[in-house]
Parts: sequence; structure tokens; C-alpha cells
Amino acid sequence: MRFIVTSTSYLTKPLIVLLLILLSWAAIYLPGLGKRELQGEEARRVLPGRTMLQTGDWLVPRSAGKVYNRKPPGINWATALSIVFSGRMDERSVRMPSALGILVLAGFAGLMLRPFLGDEGAFLSALIMLTNIGFIEKGRLAEIEGLYCALFGVAAISWLVFWWQKKELMAWVVSGLFLGLAFLLKGPPHVWFFYAMVIGVLRQEKRLSDLLHWKHGLGLIVFVLTWSWWAYLSAGGNPQHDSSSVWIEQIASRLGLSDFHLESWLLLIPKSLSSFLPWVILLPLVVHWFQKVPPSGNEVEDRRTRILIGLGQGLLVGFLVIALLPSSRPRFLAPLGTVASIFLAGGLGLMTKEYLGRVQSKWTRGMTALSILGVLAIAASPVFAVLRNDPASAMSIVTHATVGLGVGVAAVLMLGWRSDWLRSQLGSLRLMGISVAIPAGIAIWVYTLQLEAGIIPARLKPFAEEIQKITGKESAIILFRTPERMWPFYLGLWCREIADTKELPDQAPWVLTPADTGDKSLAILERKYGAPIQEKRLREPLTEDAGGKGIELILWQFR
Repeated sequence: MRFIVTSTSYLTKPLIVLLLILLSWAAIYLPGLGKRELQGEEARRVLPGRTMLQTGDWLVPRSAGKVYNRKPPGINWATALSIVFSGRMDERSVRMPSALGILVLAGFAGLMLRPFLGDEGAFLSALIMLTNIGFIEKGRLAEIEGLYCALFGVAAISWLVFWWQKKELMAWVVSGLFLGLAFLLKGPPHVWFFYAMVIGVLRQEKRLSDLLHWKHGLGLIVFVLTWSWWAYLSAGGNPQHDSSSVWIEQIASRLGLSDFHLESWLLLIPKSLSSFLPWVILLPLVVHWFQKVPPSGNEVEDRRTRILIGLGQGLLVGFLVIALLPSSRPRFLAPLGTVASIFLAGGLGLMTKEYLGRVQSKWTRGMTALSILGVLAIAASPVFAVLRNDPASAMSIVTHATVGLGVGVAAVLMLGWRSDWLRSQLGSLRLMGISVAIPAGIAIWVYTLQLEAGIIPARLKPFAEEIQKITGKESAIILFRTPERMWPFYLGLWCREIADTKELPDQAPWVLTPADTGDKSLAILERKYGAPIQEKRLREPLTEDAGGKGIELILWQFR
């Protein structure tokens, strides 16, 4: 058995590898990044960062003016800094850190894994990271998971590569640093995934005793020092003095039955596996191959095989333990996408050339069929536009989707029907990655055209614009004791959310507050600013998430 390394020299140059990864990333992660309104939990990740910029308090996150210490502030810092560097507060700016995180992860994998997986295997692992559905989704949102998966992935790759090169001290220290940075995003869940992987590898290497070595201890010290300074300062600066109890409660809730839903729990494993599509299809094949791989007699190749087997065992154990927790969620398992990518690329690289050629041929043809069906489905969206009595939108989509369909069909047919020629030029592993990257980029492009055509209508921006028509776009607005919502994002940096009366500024030309507590709020505001000179009642949009709940609001103008 010989690990596959391509002889195509120009594709082994680091700059060429990085360029191909960059082009794939740009095609998948940049189109339409700022087109869709905020959704899901994005407000909780972005608006505390805006408050940090306004108050200068970077230690204690606040959401809707209240202390929000259920998560560390790493994503709040990232989105706030992105706003500063870009000079804009829009969807593209706040989502860019997640997208860049996935780029850094893929680029790091494509270069760092070359000694362990070979040139082709490292490139394939990078493309798997770029093209699995879970990473695409999280990398295009201002959510924790994009950066969290990236930092955990860099930690896992660092440990694996340095361990392979027998640089144990570097393995523990460098991975400890990035594990600590990931802790500042979401706390400790990723530590379990890391040690599941590490113990699996050490067990195969018969070196479990290394966990008691001083080098590992030093790595733990680096890990703790990376985040403990924030935990100490945040706990001391929290006016509610409840940081420790909140963090313990959060951990306990994930381990217990406090948020248990039987249907969600039963569907958790299928949903989690589907987030690794389309590559999850190949995992059973690779697992089966490892079961029949005989020793090669080559010490280096046999060690690589043992490490990959340990990696797979750690992947399985890490996945099942978290997946079976009563209050688990599919997103909790997202970091394992990096480990799965390495395991899959490594397993494919260990296959014989003839067997891999058959796998690659079937894979590219299968991706061709799925790509054609996917692009056709997207191109059929004008039918739905017509049914919605929106012919102008339908014509716009017809024009763009037809072009996208033509390009998509041409690309996937070339990859599927000319695979023998392409394999000789690119190598089987690279071709498998590219056969997914190109259709994924096309699908994102067509999806972006849908956004531009208004198929997914905006609901939060119009409400913010309604407010700004009254106040003016650059007028300071105080949101006083309003609940957590996403539409305040579209009021920009001129808007500040306040819940504590002590934080009210000396002057507030405009104040917006919920109507159901309007009398209590007005009594407080009149003592501070006098009687309002104008009152306007507004109703926020009703959405399915935190965008808006349809409550009535009162907007007051003060002198």
C-alpha cells in the first residue's frame, strides 16, 4: 500500500494551492453574503459588539442593554472589529469574520496537512471543509460556529501534524493556544472533541501515557491562560455578579433534561450527519476500507494508517457522546467537520490507485447528476414567483437562472464525462474535491440571484427605515428596555440599547420603548428629559425568529 502523492508538479506549489483554495472559497462564501437580512441568533452575536463600541466595555457582553454572559464575547469582538475595519455596519461586514475563518481553516489545512496527507490529500481535505453543507451554512452567518469551527480545526490540525512530525512540545502548545482562543467563542465543548481525537490516536500509537507528560501539562497551561484572564476580569466587572453560576448552569443544562424534546433528540443524528453532505456519503466506504487494509511493511505508511484509524475512532466516540446528550443540538457537533474531512481525505488517499479511480469516477458522475437536479430546481423558482403574482421578479430570475443553468450543466458534464482525462491532469483526489466545489459555487450564485430578485423579501429593513423616516438617519436613538430583536441592527451605530436607568445619557433626542410598559418608562424618562414633544406608535414586524414579534412600540422625541 502506498500513499497517493500526485506527480503534477505545478499543482504542488504552495502558492498555486492557496490560489485554488482562495478561488473556491470566494465562489462559495462571498456571493450574496450581505444580501439576506439577519436571521437566527445573529442579533445576539452582533448587537453586543455594537454596545461594546459605544460604551468601551469589551469584557461584559450586553444584549438589549442587559448583561448576556451565557457565552464568551469572542464573536462580539470579531463582529465589532469588522465594523471598525470596514467602516460599515451591514450584513456583509458582520458575516465576514465567519467567512474568513473558514478560509483560514481551509488554507491552513491545504498547506499544513501536506506532510501527513500528501499534496493531493491535503488539498482534498481543504475542499471538503469548504464544500460541506454545515460549514457553508455557518461560514455565511454572523454566528459563533463559523469562527469556532475554524479555531478548533486549526488546533486539531496543528496537533495532528506536529505529532506526526514527532514534535510533541509544539503539538501540545500550539493546539493549546488555539483551543483557548476557541474557548473565548463558546466555552469548553470543543475540548471534548479534541481529546476524543487525541486519545484515539494515542491509543493506536500505544502512547496514552503521554497525557501525563510535562509537555501536555504545558499545553494545558497555555490553554487556560489564553482565556482565564477574560473570565477573571469579566466576573469582576459583571454588575450582576452571577457569571460563575450562569456558566455552571449552561453546562448543566446541556448535560441534563432541562431542554429535552424527544422528536428533536431522535432526529439529531440524521440532521448532524446531513450537515456533512455530500461527503458523508463516502464515510462508510472509507471505514470499510480501513477494516481490510493489511500492514504494508513500511513503518511510515503503517504509522499513518494507525493514526488515521485512531482519528476515526475518536471521531465516532466524540460524535456519539455529544449526539446522545438529552439537550444536544446539531450545531454542537459542527467542529467535528474538520476531523471528518481529514479522516475522509486520508482514507481515500490510502486506497489503491485502481480502486480509487473507480470510486472517483462514480463520485463525479453522481455529483454531476445531483448538480444538474439542484440547478434545475433552483432555475424552476420563477414558477413560484408567477404563482405569487410577481411576474417582474419571475422574468429577472428566468434570465439569470438560464445563464447559471447553462454554466452549471457545462461544468458538471465536463467533470463527469471527461474524468479520465481530468484525473490524469489533476489526480483523483483533487478531482473529487473540485467536482463538488464548482457546482457549490454555481448553486450559491443562483441563490444570490434569487436574493437580488426579491424572492426572499426584506421585513426588518423596512421597519428600521420607517423609524428613520421619523427621526432622520443620523439621529441618536435610545432603545429603552426593548426585548432582544434583530431590527435594531438596521438603525446602525446611532442606536443604543439600554435597560438600566443609570446608563441613560444626559441627552436623548429620540427614545423607543415597548407600549405595554410605556407609562412606567415615560415616568422615568420625564424625570430625565422632561415631557416629550412628539409621540409616534409603531408596530414591529412579526417573524418566526428573533426578528420581531409584532409588539407595539412608542417612539418619543425629547428636546
